[in-house]
Amino acid sequence: MVKPSSERLSAVLGPDGGREPERSPADPAARVGVPDVTCRAVWDGVPGPVREQVLTDAAEELGRPAPRLLASAWARTFRDGDRGAYEDAAWGLQERVSLLTLAAVLTGESGEAAESPGACPHLDAAIDGLVAFAEASTWCWAPHERFAAERGDLVPDPDDPCLDLGAAEVASLFAWADHALGPHLDRRMPGLRRRLRREVEQRVLLPFERRRDWHWIGADGGANNWNPWIHGAVLAAALLLCEDGARRAHLVRLVVEGLDHYVVTLPDDGGIDEGIAYWWVGACRLLEILGLLADAGGPAPDARRTALLGALLRYPQRMHLGGDWYVNVGDAPARLTADQPWQAPFRWDCGSGSRRRWRTRWPERGGSTAPHHRAPVSGGRSPRWPTSGGAGR
Repeated sequence: MVKPSSERLSAVLGPDGGREPERSPADPAARVGVPDVTCRAVWDGVPGPVREQVLTDAAEELGRPAPRLLASAWARTFRDGDRGAYEDAAWGLQERVSLLTLAAVLTGESGEAAESPGACPHLDAAIDGLVAFAEASTWCWAPHERFAAERGDLVPDPDDPCLDLGAAEVASLFAWADHALGPHLDRRMPGLRRRLRREVEQRVLLPFERRRDWHWIGADGGANNWNPWIHGAVLAAALLLCEDGARRAHLVRLVVEGLDHYVVTLPDDGGIDEGIAYWWVGACRLLEILGLLADAGGPAPDARRTALLGALLRYPQRMHLGGDWYVNVGDAPARLTADQPWQAPFRWDCGSGSRRRWRTRWPERGGSTAPHHRAPVSGGRSPRWPTSGGAGR
């Protein structure tokens, strides 16, 4: 048996990584490496085939009715065990908002509130989806909701929010959509950004601060992929939506402290006992967090500092059998699609001088010699992963 790692996140971040910052990174939203919609030089420079695919997908999405979050679908989880009736709608709405947000950024739609309803189709539809989430009673996935269920209620209580994977996903979506579209949201729907911040504050940031006994933190040694998955969303919300520098610094410190519980569960060989599919929502999200911290002005991690980080980076290669097949040791599929956030391991493995290994191992992905790069909407990854019945559910 490979012994658990004795390293902590502070070791990855360097000698100051585990200390509470004296101040928050200055204007982190301007340093995350993703410009907002007004930076047309960047967005107009997106390669034509990528742009065309996004806009084609967005046109198809606009031709479909938006998914609806229904109380009757929520209740089915408890009545007949069909959790998909609600979750598929929640995932579908999240996908829709992510796609249309990206389309609105690419097209640069920026109509004033008084302009005709059809002036900004992508922007208006993205706004409708954001408001639908803002008006939902909960962002939690029904099987994870415990507070109302303990009272025997089928209706979730907005005043007693549960912070789970579903809530984390929506908070991340709000943070990146607000960041990317901010100036145009102000013009098209004044007051919306204030509403987005209020909802994230009430449903995610305050519960994260006030309750330190969330099971997914893993203070008892049982941390799993939920830990970096949720901490990554909290970090994005803190950096992009929290305007109080001192509080932002406090939230970042809590994120680093919480992630330590995950890091120390990992074995020295970088193995993930939940399997390769969970690597993308656990270890890979840890890599994304390290990158976001560095981009925002925090400590810059170095893959050469720690043997554990290097071992984590090698895990997908060690489990790869060929094509889309992987060694499967968990309850997720052994075949994975190529649309994973490959940019995260690629970025950090380049830092350790191993770029050639990544370029030669998966040359068939997307017809390119480098991993596919996704836009940062909804946390920088495909919001649809995992699919129904997949990992992390």
